[in-house]
Amino acid sequence: MEYEDLLQNKDRYEISYYDLLLTDEWLSRRKEILLRDKNTCTTCGNFKSVSFFNVHGKKNYQIFGKDTKVEITLPDGSKKEVIAPSFKISTKPLILHVHHRRYILGRLPWEYGGKDLITMCYECHMRFHEENDVEVYNENDNFLEKVNAITCPKCKGAGSFPQYVKIQNGICFTCKGTTYIVIDKNQKTT
Repeated sequence: MEYEDLLQNKDRYEISYYDLLLTDEWLSRRKEILLRDKNTCTTCGNFKSVSFFNVHGKKNYQIFGKDTKVEITLPDGSKKEVIAPSFKISTKPLILHVHHRRYILGRLPWEYGGKDLITMCYECHMRFHEENDVEVYNENDNFLEKVNAITCPKCKGAGSFPQYVKIQNGICFTCKGTTYIVIDKNQKTT
């Protein structure tokens, strides 16, 4: 569904961040970033090499890997370290996310430059949001002003809970899917 279709189906203020991540515009931008980063987590180096396939009609498996340093012996007997992929076969999928390094109020998820978007696996992305706040900015006349905001303490910056997808698409009730909470400058936080 394109963003224009979404605007025809919902009032602008009813559209959640999760809704925006399902649009054709975001899926296209996400694909560009995944291809640029070679389907590799920029944090841990895990990469997705093969999508799901069926083995003997039983379970779905996925092959994924990580580049590792391996010492090899050359024909002359000398040793050399090389980078080689090591593969794993797992029933647990490697899920790759595209992470926004910062948020700019009023921008749609696909309206960010390449420097603001990086590929991260699910585990690294969740760990990042648990340990860090993503900076939020207000844009005025092409000038960015930092906004006092924190990562949502309820969803830890995920914006949704996949396990609760049946309840309002799993959108976090605290941040309403934005992944952050803007703090009033006059309000004290504890």
